[in-house]
Amino acid sequence: MEPTIISGSYVFAFKKFDYKVDDIVVVSIAKDLKIIKRIVSINNQKIKLAGDNNAISSSLCEPWYLKKQIESKIIFNFSFIGKFLKAKEPSHVS
Repeated sequence: MEPTIISGSYVFAFKKFDYKVDDIVVVSIAKDLKIIKRIVSINNQKIKLAGDNNAISSSLCEPWYLKKQIESKIIFNFSFIGKFLKAKEPSHVS
């Protein structure tokens, strides 16, 4: 999600029941694997995701996901803290 959210950053997310295009969300795509992406399209109960880094494509954005796979919406990101703490990129979001 760079440049919006820098790898290794902490985020504050909140569970919602109504998501819209342009929301940045945490989506559970497999057991113990979550991704943070932006919603770019909604079609009934399915969502299409995209990252903010247009220079790099992600195969994780190719499929449509179910809305029920959304775990939460990113409310605030603490990217600036990672610059000071030199946070390492996590292997997955927990």
